[in-house]
Amino acid sequence: MNQTSHNRRVKLAFWGPGHVGSAILRAALQRPEFEVVGAKVFNPAKNGRDIGELVGVAPIGVRATTSAKEILALDADCVIHTASPVGVMDGSGDVDVIALLESGKNVISTAGYHNPSMPNFATANRAPASRLARAAHTGGVTLHGSGVHPSYMVERLVLTMTGMMTHVDHIRFVEAVDVSEAADGNLEYLGLGKPLAEINADFFTASFGDLYYGDMIGNVAHHLYGTDMRDVRIEHDLRALAANHDIETPELTIEAGTAAVLHMTHRGFHGDRLFFTNEEVWYAGCSAAYFGEDLPFGNFGSPASYIIEINGAPSTMRAQMELESSTADTAPIITQLTVVPVLDAVIPVCNAEPGIAIPDPALHLRQDTRIDPNVDTAAPRPTRPLAAAGARLSASAAALKTRADAEIARFIAGPGRRPLDRLESGSLRPAVITALANGLARRFDSDQAGDMHAVIELRLTRPAGEGTDPIDIVIANGQCNVTLQPSQSPDVCIQIGLADLIRLSTGGATMAGLVQQNKIKPTGDLALCLRFGAVFGQRPPQY
Repeated sequence: MNQTSHNRRVKLAFWGPGHVGSAILRAALQRPEFEVVGAKVFNPAKNGRDIGELVGVAPIGVRATTSAKEILALDADCVIHTASPVGVMDGSGDVDVIALLESGKNVISTAGYHNPSMPNFATANRAPASRLARAAHTGGVTLHGSGVHPSYMVERLVLTMTGMMTHVDHIRFVEAVDVSEAADGNLEYLGLGKPLAEINADFFTASFGDLYYGDMIGNVAHHLYGTDMRDVRIEHDLRALAANHDIETPELTIEAGTAAVLHMTHRGFHGDRLFFTNEEVWYAGCSAAYFGEDLPFGNFGSPASYIIEINGAPSTMRAQMELESSTADTAPIITQLTVVPVLDAVIPVCNAEPGIAIPDPALHLRQDTRIDPNVDTAAPRPTRPLAAAGARLSASAAALKTRADAEIARFIAGPGRRPLDRLESGSLRPAVITALANGLARRFDSDQAGDMHAVIELRLTRPAGEGTDPIDIVIANGQCNVTLQPSQSPDVCIQIGLADLIRLSTGGATMAGLVQQNKIKPTGDLALCLRFGAVFGQRPPQY
């Protein structure tokens, strides 16, 4: 079994980091459990450039390469494969993936491999699933296809919903997406802007959809009915709706009367029984918005929308979902949502048995580690996350044995953010800082620190820019010394508000999250900053 220890960072390489791959790479650089060690690029102009600069962040000291051999020779645990799907159709991508697997690298791909055993129009050009599986066993690693749809929406979300059903007769899934702003969208290639008469079941886009939606339907048949993929029949159709007026997109002008909406349908049959219908609606801008028929709760208003219908017993389920960006990121919301499922799959894939891995929506249980059978506790159940933070902080402050302890806990246990903010300038601020420093020293995890030798200086900002209060942390030889004196030469300085440090110290926030939200300003060793939580008792995600 291919095992990756949680005690070291997982080494990632990227293969073809274009629009989607770059988004995943940027996020990986922000997560302390990952180390990016290489990237295979296809544009000669990117060869030799720093990977960080290529994706719009600070340099990381690792250069991209056009050489496949260099990536194959890397010491990497997992390769994030986001190459063009053209390689999936003509088989050239299989050659790359097989080489990666045989070199001992796990592979997570957004380009395909969601169900390699499902036959489709490209099967004759591609390596058989058995060849991919042999490559994985040769390298002792795992291949997994990931993404929003296929992978997450149906294989994980919808199939989890079927866990309440005694039997399922039919599932309908609709994805409606505004593709007008999609980077490298190839809108004309898909069929937008074409005469309506050209758009039908024989148009290339319909067959191309078999690679993804046919694979997904096969996974549904396997999970619900145990069906052999050779017994699943896929039928597809494609139609277009016309633009009422000229539509300008960054990529092309869609003239009035030409295709502004593509409505693609894939139906899955077992024998003569229709068990799954997948509808893809791709439209160019809000003026052409179309969301399919028979909406459960009325029309949509977001650039990515979904319908889920599950028919069976004892119930019929109908759901409507809208996705809209809540960040300043200008990437399409589907691109943003692809990132976490891919990165969250890394450790499970690295720890899986060699072979080909697919999502498993079956019920999984884990032990509740919050409960110690040897310790009785009658502590009241907190009603809000900040109340839990208050309880933990008051426990840390108990060592002070002063009135400040009770006051701190009372403030933090109050509703909302305001009680924490009041500590920024109140008379309790010095006692809180002392309590936090003592708590950091007690929570220091020497196992997580390992052979770390570092000086970390926390600079706690005062209200209205009145300066900062230091907490100096020196880590060496498995020991930690925390003082309230500034350091002369820290490896990293972290400027942070008192309220946010309380949240960080009590599990209400993570360092990576605060960095992403621009709530802290680190200078110096960013990787050391991101390890702060793990070293001081805040565990990274366990999978």
